[in-house]
Amino acid sequence: IFAVQTEIATAIAQALSTTLGIGADAPHPTLETYDLILQAKAAQLDRNTAGLHESVSLLEQAVRSDPTSADALGELALARALIIFWDSSLPPLEILAYSQGADSAAAAALTRDPRDVEALVTAAVMLTGRYEFAHAEALFQRALEASPGSALVYNWYGDLLQYWERGPEAVEMELRAAE
Repeated sequence: IFAVQTEIATAIAQALSTTLGIGADAPHPTLETYDLILQAKAAQLDRNTAGLHESVSLLEQAVRSDPTSADALGELALARALIIFWDSSLPPLEILAYSQGADSAAAAALTRDPRDVEALVTAAVMLTGRYEFAHAEALFQRALEASPGSALVYNWYGDLLQYWERGPEAVEMELRAAE
């Protein structure tokens, strides 16, 4: 009986790994890194400047803890991009530093995991800021392929479609984000 249960459990685990896109080759953060990522996400929840700066600090610790973690790098990229949007007191040189930091963290995350949603969204947002709309939209499409139900992707994509004056599509994306 136990052998049959083990065989069934193994088959289910393998099927889920394939369905969810996880497996032995997928990068996983260390427990310390994962804990820092969760703390950083919690600090972002209120979308205030102090929380966002704390989030960046925690994510920088996470990257130092596990420099190969695509998760930590993708979250760091996104946090740096969020600061640009939320901290209106940033001087131009700090905006530039955060922009470059977001770009480099997103690129590093995508090198490690080409399907990292936070890195794809960040890269798309940063490209939009440089008026590279076609490339940005392609990255949003990749993010949706990687995570079809991601409210993060739908929300940012909707915001930027609105910016691009594509109102009906923007509304559709924002409604999908709210689902």
